[in-house]
Amino acid sequence: GGTRSLPMESRGAFRFEQRSLPTDLGGPFTLRAIRKFSDAGTKTNVGSGTNTEVSLSNSYRTIHTFGSDRGLVHVSPNYALPRQQLDLLQMPCDVLVANGLLPSTAVNVGDRWNNDDWALPMLTGVEAVIEQSSTCELKTADDKTATVLFKGRVHGATLGSESTVSISGEFTVHRESGMITSLTATQKEERSPGPVSPGLNVTASIVWVQSPVSTEPGTPDALT
Repeated sequence: GGTRSLPMESRGAFRFEQRSLPTDLGGPFTLRAIRKFSDAGTKTNVGSGTNTEVSLSNSYRTIHTFGSDRGLVHVSPNYALPRQQLDLLQMPCDVLVANGLLPSTAVNVGDRWNNDDWALPMLTGVEAVIEQSSTCELKTADDKTATVLFKGRVHGATLGSESTVSISGEFTVHRESGMITSLTATQKEERSPGPVSPGLNVTASIVWVQSPVSTEPGTPDALT
Protein backbone atom coordinates (compact mmCIF):
# COMPACT_ATOMS: atom_id res chain seq x y z
CA GLY A 1 0.00 0.00 0.00
CA GLY A 2 2.97 2.36 -0.19
CA THR A 3 6.67 2.74 0.51
CA ARG A 4 8.74 3.40 3.62
CA SER A 5 12.31 4.60 3.94
CA LEU A 6 14.37 3.17 6.81
CA PRO A 7 17.95 3.95 7.82
CA MET A 8 20.31 0.96 7.81
CA GLU A 9 23.81 0.41 9.15
CA SER A 10 25.76 -2.82 8.75
CA ARG A 11 29.28 -3.91 9.65
CA GLY A 12 31.01 -7.07 8.55
CA ALA A 13 34.37 -8.65 9.36
CA PHE A 14 36.06 -11.65 7.75
CA ARG A 15 39.31 -13.47 8.46
CA PHE A 16 40.41 -16.49 6.48
CA GLU A 17 43.34 -18.35 5.02
CA GLN A 18 43.16 -18.89 1.28
CA ARG A 19 44.95 -21.21 -1.09
CA SER A 20 44.61 -20.18 -4.75
CA LEU A 21 44.60 -23.08 -7.21
CA PRO A 22 46.08 -23.06 -10.72
CA THR A 23 43.94 -23.68 -13.79
CA ASP A 24 44.30 -23.59 -17.55
CA LEU A 25 40.95 -21.79 -17.92
CA GLY A 26 40.66 -18.10 -18.78
CA GLY A 27 38.55 -15.10 -17.77
CA PRO A 28 36.56 -15.42 -14.54
CA PHE A 29 37.16 -19.19 -14.57
CA THR A 30 40.78 -18.55 -13.47
CA LEU A 31 39.45 -17.75 -9.98
CA ARG A 32 39.72 -20.91 -7.89
CA ALA A 33 40.56 -21.16 -4.19
CA ILE A 34 40.03 -23.02 -0.94
CA ARG A 35 39.28 -20.87 2.09
CA LYS A 36 39.39 -21.70 5.79
CA PHE A 37 37.51 -19.09 7.83
CA SER A 38 38.41 -18.27 11.42
CA ASP A 39 35.91 -15.41 11.58
CA ALA A 40 33.00 -14.26 9.42
CA GLY A 41 30.00 -12.25 10.54
CA THR A 42 27.82 -9.19 10.12
CA LYS A 43 25.79 -7.00 12.44
CA THR A 44 22.95 -4.99 10.90
CA ASN A 45 20.57 -2.41 12.33
CA VAL A 46 17.48 -1.34 10.36
CA GLY A 47 15.16 1.42 11.51
CA SER A 48 14.85 1.88 15.26
CA GLY A 49 15.74 -1.28 17.12
CA THR A 50 15.67 -4.03 14.48
CA ASN A 51 19.02 -5.78 14.88
CA THR A 52 20.32 -8.84 13.06
CA GLU A 53 23.54 -10.77 13.56
CA VAL A 54 24.77 -13.48 11.19
CA SER A 55 27.95 -15.53 11.63
CA LEU A 56 29.44 -18.42 9.71
CA SER A 57 28.76 -21.71 11.48
CA ASN A 58 31.64 -24.06 12.27
CA SER A 59 30.24 -26.59 9.81
CA TYR A 60 30.84 -24.18 6.92
CA ARG A 61 34.27 -22.81 7.86
CA THR A 62 35.95 -24.56 4.89
CA ILE A 63 34.69 -23.15 1.59
CA HIS A 64 35.57 -23.89 -2.03
CA THR A 65 35.31 -20.76 -4.17
CA PHE A 66 35.48 -20.53 -7.94
CA GLY A 67 34.61 -18.03 -10.65
CA SER A 68 31.86 -18.50 -13.20
CA ASP A 69 30.07 -16.40 -15.81
CA ARG A 70 27.47 -15.62 -13.10
CA GLY A 71 29.96 -14.44 -10.47
CA LEU A 72 31.77 -16.15 -7.62
CA VAL A 73 30.36 -19.50 -6.50
CA HIS A 74 30.87 -20.63 -2.89
CA VAL A 75 30.44 -24.29 -1.99
CA SER A 76 30.87 -26.26 1.21
CA PRO A 77 32.61 -29.59 0.50
CA ASN A 78 30.56 -31.36 3.18
CA TYR A 79 27.14 -29.70 3.47
CA ALA A 80 24.68 -27.69 1.40
CA LEU A 81 25.04 -24.02 2.33
CA PRO A 82 21.86 -22.43 3.76
CA ARG A 83 20.77 -19.20 2.08
CA GLN A 84 21.74 -17.05 5.06
CA GLN A 85 25.26 -18.50 5.17
CA LEU A 86 25.67 -18.19 1.41
CA ASP A 87 24.60 -14.53 1.44
CA LEU A 88 27.14 -13.85 4.19
CA LEU A 89 29.99 -15.02 1.93
CA GLN A 90 29.13 -12.54 -0.85
CA MET A 91 31.77 -9.93 0.01
CA PRO A 92 32.21 -6.71 -2.00
CA CYS A 93 35.65 -6.35 -3.59
CA ASP A 94 36.48 -10.00 -2.94
CA VAL A 95 40.23 -10.60 -2.76
CA LEU A 96 40.08 -13.15 -5.59
CA VAL A 97 38.15 -10.87 -7.92
CA ALA A 98 40.45 -7.91 -7.21
CA ASN A 99 43.16 -9.74 -9.17
CA GLY A 100 41.09 -8.98 -12.27
CA LEU A 101 42.11 -5.31 -11.88
CA LEU A 102 45.79 -6.04 -12.49
CA PRO A 103 47.22 -5.06 -15.90
CA SER A 104 47.85 -7.80 -18.46
CA THR A 105 51.04 -6.09 -19.74
CA ALA A 106 53.85 -4.02 -18.23
CA VAL A 107 52.86 -0.43 -17.39
CA ASN A 108 54.63 2.72 -16.23
CA VAL A 109 53.62 5.28 -13.61
CA GLY A 110 50.75 7.35 -15.03
CA ASP A 111 49.60 4.67 -17.47
CA ARG A 112 45.92 3.70 -17.51
CA TRP A 113 44.17 0.51 -18.58
CA ASN A 114 40.70 -0.99 -18.84
CA ASN A 115 39.59 -4.25 -17.27
CA ASP A 116 38.02 -7.35 -18.76
CA ASP A 117 34.24 -7.04 -18.88
CA TRP A 118 33.72 -9.68 -16.16
CA ALA A 119 35.84 -7.95 -13.50
CA LEU A 120 33.74 -4.92 -12.46
CA PRO A 121 30.33 -6.68 -12.23
CA MET A 122 31.86 -9.49 -10.17
CA LEU A 123 33.72 -6.99 -7.98
CA THR A 124 30.50 -5.06 -7.19
CA GLY A 125 28.00 -7.95 -7.20
CA VAL A 126 25.93 -6.86 -10.21
CA GLU A 127 24.45 -9.97 -11.84
CA ALA A 128 23.17 -8.67 -15.20
CA VAL A 129 24.93 -5.81 -16.98
CA ILE A 130 23.45 -3.22 -19.33
CA GLU A 131 26.45 -0.90 -19.48
CA GLN A 132 29.71 -0.45 -17.62
CA SER A 133 32.99 1.46 -17.61
CA SER A 134 36.13 1.09 -15.53
CA THR A 135 39.73 2.31 -15.53
CA CYS A 136 42.86 1.69 -13.49
CA GLU A 137 45.93 3.92 -13.20
CA LEU A 138 49.39 3.15 -11.86
CA LYS A 139 49.87 5.88 -9.25
CA THR A 140 53.29 5.05 -7.78
CA ALA A 141 55.90 2.30 -8.02
CA ASP A 142 59.23 1.43 -6.44
CA ASP A 143 61.36 -1.71 -6.28
CA LYS A 144 59.02 -3.46 -3.85
CA THR A 145 55.46 -2.16 -4.26
CA ALA A 146 53.12 -0.44 -6.67
CA THR A 147 49.95 1.54 -5.93
CA VAL A 148 47.00 1.47 -8.35
CA LEU A 149 43.95 3.76 -8.44
CA PHE A 150 40.73 2.32 -9.83
CA LYS A 151 37.19 3.50 -10.49
CA GLY A 152 34.15 2.23 -12.33
CA ARG A 153 30.43 2.37 -12.84
CA VAL A 154 28.04 -0.42 -13.80
CA HIS A 155 24.32 -0.30 -14.56
CA GLY A 156 22.30 -3.49 -14.59
CA ALA A 157 20.30 -5.71 -12.23
CA THR A 158 20.80 -7.62 -8.99
CA LEU A 159 18.23 -10.11 -7.66
CA GLY A 160 15.83 -8.91 -10.35
CA SER A 161 16.10 -5.26 -9.30
CA GLU A 162 17.52 -2.44 -11.41
CA SER A 163 20.82 -1.34 -9.91
CA THR A 164 23.49 1.31 -10.54
CA VAL A 165 26.81 0.91 -8.74
CA SER A 166 29.84 3.19 -8.70
CA ILE A 167 33.14 2.34 -7.05
CA SER A 168 36.51 4.01 -6.50
CA GLY A 169 39.58 3.14 -4.51
CA GLU A 170 43.18 2.05 -4.56
CA PHE A 171 45.22 -1.06 -3.88
CA THR A 172 48.87 -1.94 -3.26
CA VAL A 173 50.69 -4.74 -5.06
CA HIS A 174 53.80 -6.58 -3.89
CA ARG A 175 55.77 -6.56 -7.12
CA GLU A 176 57.82 -9.73 -6.64
CA SER A 177 54.88 -12.00 -5.77
CA GLY A 178 52.18 -10.11 -7.68
CA MET A 179 49.93 -10.28 -4.59
CA ILE A 180 47.57 -7.42 -3.80
CA THR A 181 48.45 -6.77 -0.16
CA SER A 182 45.84 -4.12 0.67
CA LEU A 183 42.75 -2.48 -0.80
CA THR A 184 40.51 0.40 0.22
CA ALA A 185 37.38 1.36 -1.71
CA THR A 186 34.07 3.21 -1.51
CA GLN A 187 31.12 1.57 -3.26
CA LYS A 188 27.78 3.34 -3.80
CA GLU A 189 24.65 1.55 -4.99
CA GLU A 190 21.17 2.71 -5.90
CA ARG A 191 18.82 -0.28 -6.28
CA SER A 192 15.13 -0.12 -7.16
CA PRO A 193 12.64 -2.22 -5.16
CA GLY A 194 12.29 -5.64 -6.76
CA PRO A 195 10.35 -8.89 -6.40
CA VAL A 196 12.68 -10.34 -3.72
CA SER A 197 14.69 -7.39 -2.42
CA PRO A 198 14.03 -3.90 -1.06
CA GLY A 199 15.22 -0.72 -2.71
CA LEU A 200 18.60 0.48 -1.49
CA ASN A 201 20.64 3.67 -1.44
CA VAL A 202 23.86 2.47 0.13
CA THR A 203 27.42 3.66 0.60
CA ALA A 204 29.86 0.93 1.63
CA SER A 205 33.43 1.40 2.88
CA ILE A 206 35.67 -1.59 2.17
CA VAL A 207 39.11 -2.23 3.66
CA TRP A 208 41.15 -5.43 3.59
CA VAL A 209 44.75 -6.63 3.85
CA GLN A 210 46.38 -9.96 3.04
CA SER A 211 49.84 -11.47 3.39
CA PRO A 212 51.50 -14.80 2.53
CA VAL A 213 51.22 -17.62 5.09
CA SER A 214 52.53 -21.17 5.18
CA THR A 215 50.14 -23.87 3.99
CA GLU A 216 48.53 -25.94 6.72
CA PRO A 217 49.17 -29.70 6.58
CA GLY A 218 46.29 -31.47 4.89
CA THR A 219 45.13 -28.49 2.82
CA PRO A 220 43.67 -29.93 -0.42
CA ASP A 221 45.44 -29.34 -3.72
CA ALA A 222 42.21 -29.27 -5.75
CA LEU A 223 38.53 -28.44 -5.51
CA THR A 224 36.20 -31.38 -4.98
